[in-house]
Amino acid sequence: QGSVKMPICVGINGLGRIGKMVCLQMLAEPDVYNIRAINATSLKADEVSDYLCYDSAHHYDRGPVKNVEVVSEDLVRINGNEIHLFKNRDASKLKWRDVGVEYVLECTGAYLTTERCSMHDVDYVIQSAPPKDPEITPTFIYGVNHSEYQGQRIVSASSCTTNCLGPMLKLVNEAFEIENVYFTTIHASTGSQNTVDTINKKNRTHRSIFNNMIPH
Repeated sequence: QGSVKMPICVGINGLGRIGKMVCLQMLAEPDVYNIRAINATSLKADEVSDYLCYDSAHHYDRGPVKNVEVVSEDLVRINGNEIHLFKNRDASKLKWRDVGVEYVLECTGAYLTTERCSMHDVDYVIQSAPPKDPEITPTFIYGVNHSEYQGQRIVSASSCTTNCLGPMLKLVNEAFEIENVYFTTIHASTGSQNTVDTINKKNRTHRSIFNNMIPH
């Protein structure tokens, strides 16, 4: 008799654009993933339903979210599965293990080194952006080098741009061998850009995203 595979117990740190999309994908596969906790400092329990059920880009109505029950201010039940709600910006104070989390998806963009990710009291951490210490934190891109993973505790899944380009370039290189390549990506609007012209951290992002599609 084959062994029964139990769902992976995960926690999501940061429920912004990336965190939300990851959360919804995992909710759609309850046999594979069991979301045990979400850390979102500004999201209230009674706002979870609206936030996850509707999306301005994908325009779905509810999607994989069939039912949301508010149990308390720090606990919701989604599709019958209880999910703890944390509200702390300090990773060292997040009690992931206490609620059964084994893997943390680091989606805040604030913890992008092995040293900072080690603050999470959990077995494994996956960063949703390129690491700031690439000489220490290994990067794995599914479809490119994921088979080289050897059980490292803290890894990066790189960027959205890299995940789009990487698999395609891998196939082209294997078929024809790339000698030199240059890409300019025109990114969709992101949370780091302003809706109106204003001073931003980078000179090229001073302009309104509604009127200025730029390499970002």
